[in-house]
Amino acid sequence: MTGPLLQARGLRKTFGKGQAAFEALQGVSLDIQEGDTTAIVGPSGSGKSTLMHLLAGLDVPTAGAVEYRGRPLSAASPSELDRIRNTEFGFVFQHFHLDEAASVLENVAMPLTIAGMAPDERRARVACALTRLGLEERIDERAGVLSGGQKQRVALARAIVNRPRVVFADEPTGALDQATGHTVTDLMFDLNLTEGITLVIVTHANDLAERCSQQFRIVDGALTRPLRTAVA
Repeated sequence: MTGPLLQARGLRKTFGKGQAAFEALQGVSLDIQEGDTTAIVGPSGSGKSTLMHLLAGLDVPTAGAVEYRGRPLSAASPSELDRIRNTEFGFVFQHFHLDEAASVLENVAMPLTIAGMAPDERRARVACALTRLGLEERIDERAGVLSGGQKQRVALARAIVNRPRVVFADEPTGALDQATGHTVTDLMFDLNLTEGITLVIVTHANDLAERCSQQFRIVDGALTRPLRTAVA
């Protein structure tokens, strides 16, 4: 593939109407190459998560476009967009978004279940992802009994179980203590190195942002200049 894996051009996002309207993004443009590790940083309310949601096809821009593999996401049918989000994108969020009453297996297998994979194959695929993250012995335990760090690793296993091209992580260490946060980020960057997974990370954590190959800083819905590129 030539060109960026993900490309944003002139992204604007407005919430509300009339005098209550709020422009969360103001003409944001950026490129993300396959295999990049990209940090999106900025103060609270700056538009970081809004930008990630647009890049991941979880929301649609008011103006501008997002292209994935050279094709606008807006050109995809609803079923095709669902397929992209389920099989080519993975998601990790600050507060895990796990069903704590369900087992680790059921939580991690969710994208595979949606895709219609047979139960035996689902379990084998989940076991492989959990082994990668050191949680294979927890496969049948209820997610609610796990520690915070273990829950985030389960969420990461769910994000990679379909072998995606891109993992979007929104404040992945925000609910973790420093040591556990470092463990989770080490796992994410190891996946980038060994599996070639492209990482797009929204974070307040400077040490996490510094590890990324590029950083985009957003203030009041706009990218600041110059964009800072970290040393890989």
